[in-house]
Formats: sequence, C-alpha cells, structure tokens
Amino acid sequence: MEQQLIENKNNKHNTVFDDFLENRIKHGWAQILIASSFYIIWLCDGGESLIVAFVLPIIKKEWSLTDSQMSLVGSLIFLGWGIGAIACGQFSDRFGRRKTMIYGCFFQFVFGFLSTFCTGYMQFLLLRGLFGFANGLVNPLTSTYISEIVPKSNRGRFFVHVFNAFPIGEIIIVIFAAIFFSSLDSGNWRALLFIGSIPGLLAFLSSIYYLIESPRYQLCCTSNTSEEVFANLNYMGKLNNEQFEPITQTEKEYLKEWGKQNYKIQEKKIGDIKELFRGKNYLLTLKLMMMWFSLSFVYYGIVFILPLMILQMRKEEGFESNESESKSMDFFGIFLACFAEIPSNMLAFYTIENPKFGRKNSMIICYGICSICCILCYFNASLSGFFFFLVGCVKFFINFSFCTIFPFTAEVYITALRTTGIGVNNSVCRFGGVIMPWISILLLEVGVTGPFIAFAIISALSALSAYTIEKDTTNINLDTYNNDENDLDQTMIQEMNKL
Repeated sequence: MEQQLIENKNNKHNTVFDDFLENRIKHGWAQILIASSFYIIWLCDGGESLIVAFVLPIIKKEWSLTDSQMSLVGSLIFLGWGIGAIACGQFSDRFGRRKTMIYGCFFQFVFGFLSTFCTGYMQFLLLRGLFGFANGLVNPLTSTYISEIVPKSNRGRFFVHVFNAFPIGEIIIVIFAAIFFSSLDSGNWRALLFIGSIPGLLAFLSSIYYLIESPRYQLCCTSNTSEEVFANLNYMGKLNNEQFEPITQTEKEYLKEWGKQNYKIQEKKIGDIKELFRGKNYLLTLKLMMMWFSLSFVYYGIVFILPLMILQMRKEEGFESNESESKSMDFFGIFLACFAEIPSNMLAFYTIENPKFGRKNSMIICYGICSICCILCYFNASLSGFFFFLVGCVKFFINFSFCTIFPFTAEVYITALRTTGIGVNNSVCRFGGVIMPWISILLLEVGVTGPFIAFAIISALSALSAYTIEKDTTNINLDTYNNDENDLDQTMIQEMNKL
C-alpha cells in the first residue's frame, strides 16, 4: 500500500484517501457496525412516513379538526424536517458528523415519546413539528457517512442495504396499526406513536457506543492531524480484518499531507450554502432540487393521501369503514404498497453500481415510469386489486429513485459541502411535503384519484432534470465530480515530493 501511495503522487487525479479506504481499510463489519444507528434511523423514518397518515383520520374525529388543520399537521412535520435538514448541513460540516447525529437521535426520541401524551391539537402540532426537525438533523447524515466511510466500489450498494430498513419500518407500523386500530378512522393512536418513538432511543444508544467521527471529515475539514484520525482508521481496519497491520508512519505522512492540502482548498467553503449556487454547482443544484422535491411530493403524497382516498372510495361504493372485511382489505392493500419497496431495493442493489445503469440512468428510467403509472392510477378510481398494484408500482419506482439520489447527491459535492448539499436538497424535498397535503386534499375534492395527476407531472419534470445532468457518479472518487482535473493535484504532487 505504501508503494501505491507513492505512485499516486504522479497520478492525474488525487486518490490518496480513496485508494487507502479501498485497498487497506476495505469493506466489512466496520462499516456495518458504525452504520448500525443508520439502519435504525431509516427504520424510524419509514415508520414515521405512515404513522401520521394513520393517526390523522382518527384525531380528526376525536378533536373535530377541519381539513385545513389536517393539512397544517402534515405541512408542519415536513417543515420541521426541512429546517432540520438545513441545520444538519451547518452543524455537521462545521462541528462534526458524530455530535450532530447523537444530539439529533436523542431529541428525536424525546419529541416522539412526548407526542404520545398529547391532549390537544396545538400540543400535537408543536411536538410533531419538533420531531420532524430532529429527524431532519440525522437523516441527511446517513448518506454523508456512507459516502465517506465506505469504499467507492461499494458505496451505492451499501446505501441501498441500509435503506432496506425504510420499508421494513413501514411494514412494522402497518402491522401495529392493524392491531391497535379497529378501522382507518378509529383506534389507539397513542400506542402507535409510542411504538414509533422507540427507534429514536435505540439509534441514540447505538450512536454513542458504535459511531466514530468520519476520518475523511477529520482530514479534509478540520486542522486535526492528531492520532485520533489514525486510531479510527486502525479501528475500522481491525474490524474488517483481524490480520490488519496498523497504519505505518509513511502512510500517516501521506494521509496528513493529503488532508492538509484538502483543508487549505476547502476551509473557506465549509458549510457555505452559497457555494452550492456558484460555478458548476449552480445548474446541478437546481436540477437536484427538482428531483428531490418530487420524491417527497410523490412518495409522501401517496402515503399521506392513500388512507383518505380509500375512505372516500368506500363511501362512494357504499361500504362502512369499520366492517371487519373492509378493514382487512384496507390494511392489506397498504401493506402490499409498502412491500413493493423491498423488491425495488433489491433491484437497485444490483443495478446501482452497474455502469449501464448507475445513478443517472436509473433515475431517468424510474421517474419516467413513475409518471406513467400515476396517470394509470388516475384512470382506475376503484378499490380493486389492479389499483393497489398500480400504487405499488408508483412506490416501487419512486423508492428506486430514493435509493439512487441519496448516494448521487453525496458524491457530487466536496467534503466541505457534502452534508450542506444533501441537507439543502433534503429541505427542498421536505418542502414538497409541506405543500403536498394542501394540493392533495384540494385535488381529492376534485376527484378521488385527482392527486395522481400532480404526481405524474412532477415525476415527468424530474425525469427531464435527470436526463440533462452532465454525468454519472458511479465508482467516482469523492471531491472530483465538478473538476476536469482536481485542483489539488499539482499542489499535492509538490508537497508529496518533499516527503
């Protein structure tokens, strides 16, 4: 490995840390253990996406809420998520990944748990908004961490692996909702909120015990060249291979010099939101914003509106929502729509590192097919198996886009802006969720499947945005996407030659 590091100083592109991670640290139990809290966070995120959709019809009856009050609950949660995502970028890029993750998980549990004891609308509104903020603090960090601690040959697949927890979280909540609820608009909603708060506590404990600071962040975005960086790398190497030989002094010098030069270049850009809209980042960020916006608008739009849509269809077809037969069909239909995401993740796992598909082509295809399926849903306004199949297809392909856009976004921005970039785009995604309840409920009044027209248009625009993106990031070295030649190389070569 030392010889390879020496050879790197004559390479066109700077790959010192990327090659060290790929060839010395490698991929294995270290990444899985460090990411243990990430699995739980996505489990919680998946559950939360359905909890509010299940709870709202019940508290509407219990507290006599208007449609506007219902929409405000959904909007405030997404607004909290969006503000939290922006704060995540500022905190983690400036003060560290690990601290932000630990505090975010703690407050996520606290606000989620306190929501169980709400006695009125305003309490519920405030606590769910704060819960959304805490969740927004931790969600973007998962993809940042994965991009920085996982070798480039496994980054995409590992994220999909972690993302599998999302549909599992949804399925768990569907099962508990079927147990606690007598129908879609009556049941023990407090018990469901309590179940949903537990993952936050588990993620907090896991982060304290297993999460380490990102070594790449320590080298690139801090002036820290202490032994803590190399202790973390040695820890990862030992977990992945019992015969791992500790980092040599020569390797330390090369890594220190690589970090020093990166820090010089990136120091003034750390956490600077304005950098996302300068130079080559400008159009790229705008296109990503369009694609991120559609994810939340379409995905959470379906999750939010589906129970209300089912209730309205049942009324139009003359069924009572509390009949045991209709309850079984309703929950089973929602279950199938959630289960459709698992094969979506499996397909993404096998295509995301394939150069023929990769990140870019996958997003073009998935957004396009999603738009077509939404149009078909609009013209099939009945509680039939075919309708639920089409809804499952929409979730299949929009979920596939989720799996690819997270690693893609993490790979296009430099380390100093990585979480800021993901956070800002994630906040735009959540903004889609802020306006989604208002538009969805409005279109629901126009027609029972009216919201699917909006979903189709937004998905088509996202497919166009993905098509116009310049290049893919599959197997790319981090910090090089917007550079024809890494501006670090020449400085790096000069400094390496001095060693």
